[in-house]
Amino acid sequence: MMNEAELYASFAQAHELSNNSRTFSHLVGELSRIGQLKLINAEPDFHIFLEKRRDLYSIDRQKYQNYFAKSQPLGGVYERSQKLHTTDHIKGQLINALNPYSGSNLISSDERAILKDNENFLRDQLPDPKVAATFSVYEKILLTRTDKDARVMGEISTRLFCNHYTTQHSLVSPTGIYNDRLIEDFDYFPHFDVHVNFSFLSKLGLDNLVLHKHYERDYLRFISDKKYYAFCEMKRLFFKTMINFLETRKQDIGHCEPYKKFIRGFNFILPERASSFEPERFAEIITTSLSKATETSQEIAAALGKDGLRSMERSRIAVFTATDIEDEVVYSELLAAGYKPGGTDFFEDVAFSIYTYYDTIHIYHVRTSAGSGGVHGSTISSLKFLAMPNLNYAISVGICFGIDATKQKFGDVIVSESVLPYELAAARGGTLQPRGIPIPSDNMGVTYARSARAQFRGEFGIHVGPVLSGEKLVDDPDFKKKLTSLFPKAIGGEMECAGLAATSMDRKVPFVMFKGICDFAEAKEDKYQELAAKNASRLAIGMIGSRWSKK
Repeated sequence: MMNEAELYASFAQAHELSNNSRTFSHLVGELSRIGQLKLINAEPDFHIFLEKRRDLYSIDRQKYQNYFAKSQPLGGVYERSQKLHTTDHIKGQLINALNPYSGSNLISSDERAILKDNENFLRDQLPDPKVAATFSVYEKILLTRTDKDARVMGEISTRLFCNHYTTQHSLVSPTGIYNDRLIEDFDYFPHFDVHVNFSFLSKLGLDNLVLHKHYERDYLRFISDKKYYAFCEMKRLFFKTMINFLETRKQDIGHCEPYKKFIRGFNFILPERASSFEPERFAEIITTSLSKATETSQEIAAALGKDGLRSMERSRIAVFTATDIEDEVVYSELLAAGYKPGGTDFFEDVAFSIYTYYDTIHIYHVRTSAGSGGVHGSTISSLKFLAMPNLNYAISVGICFGIDATKQKFGDVIVSESVLPYELAAARGGTLQPRGIPIPSDNMGVTYARSARAQFRGEFGIHVGPVLSGEKLVDDPDFKKKLTSLFPKAIGGEMECAGLAATSMDRKVPFVMFKGICDFAEAKEDKYQELAAKNASRLAIGMIGSRWSKK
């Protein structure tokens, strides 16, 4: 709800919030002073408001100490609204709900039954002017049947309170009024108050979304994003897990402190560099962080439950590159395809970049040195990395050389039907005799490449066949001729896949190579490297999306 001229919020909630957070106190104070926010209440002035609240909350002075503090930082921005009759409105609606024929859709049939069980309180005690319709009153002194009754009564009153405010004023508020699922969640009211939610946002690095001077612009853009539901889903799952975890430890969760402590101690895996506020990206941060926590804590895994674990399942695809131009092109093509960068992580001692397609795919990008050999080459790096549990696939993406310029052109993509390790050979009688065993590629990648020819016809060709792989950078027509005489069926060559294909087979991870032709192994130049890497990346990302993204 946005009124272009005025932004309204409940003074009482803002005041209670200011006691818990200096930052929020500064926020609402500044918004009020510059006229962007009006903090409103029905009482004639701040002093009457304060005295009535002190009288009401003397039953729980410790919890509501903000009303008893000497310093009242928001007192100067108090505004009265003559439209509001909040307490009378809530009481009237609660009593009216005892009538089985009342038609309010704000109260469910189950809630009506609970109200009916407390009819004596509603008719006899609630109308007293000194009794407020708030959770703390229900909880502390007036309802004795069950804790559930007090909770439900508090939820209903909050809903009626928000309905009354939004009926009388257009209302958007950084204090969490009116079902603002970013920083207040009615499903957990009152224990998940605004401050708990703000602690959660701060831990994620989303506090600037609310505190920024362009709050209206950035905040509304965030909650109106078509993928905002994704953030809400994962926030809800995190809170559910937190509740279950605290309950299993038998902690007192009748107030917000245990929740804030849990949030402060939770390790969210955040990217090194801040980027734009995209709900989908932050949903994936929560997902990844929860998933990581289950690997080290059986308590977190149990609190998350089987359904929660299942909801976080993602297809995991390893993409290997070996040059700077391959890295740059893979990055840009993933972003263009809608993948979000999720930062850097480690498996064993191998660093990898994470790219996510929410609710569907994790792409793990691993950069190796050129060639299969050496400490940093593809063999050792992939042998370590492909031990990661639950990897679905491995793809080598980048640039290669072509064999026949009369049948192939720059930018065409070579797909490995098999990998031919040409370094393994016997030297006898002045000749080399190949001894390397061809390593077959995964059938899915091969068949996808053949079927994708129609999709990319007119843009680049796709050639499927055996691919040479060795430690030598081939830029010599005579050496190329020797290779093709030894391996007459080869359609291209490169340096990393001998190691990648072997370790993929050892780790039982399906593997294929997609690489674009940037030269023909003679008179090399960089002119076509970007085009070659781009076409190879497009083919690989196309296969990943076709196979693993949810339709």
